[in-house]
Amino acid sequence: MAINLYNTATHKIEEFVPLKRGTVSMYHCGPTVYDRATIGNMRSYVFADTLRRVLREEMAEYAVKPRAGGKRAR
Repeated sequence: MAINLYNTATHKIEEFVPLKRGTVSMYHCGPTVYDRATIGNMRSYVFADTLRRVLREEMAEYAVKPRAGGKRAR
C-alpha cells in the first residue's frame, strides 16, 4: 500500500519513498513546554507517534528508526 503525504516544500500530495532502501528514518522534536502542558503542546508528539506506527504497519519490510533531539527514541 502506498503512503501519500503532503509535501510542504512543493505544496503537493506525494507518494512517500524512503531515501535509503530498507530503512525509514524520522527526526522530530519533542514538545517545548514553558508552563502547564496542554493538548496543543502534545500535538507534534502524538502526530510523530501516529506516523511511526503507520509506517511500521504499512512498511513492515523497512526498519523504522525514530530519532528525537538527535538521540535514539525509545
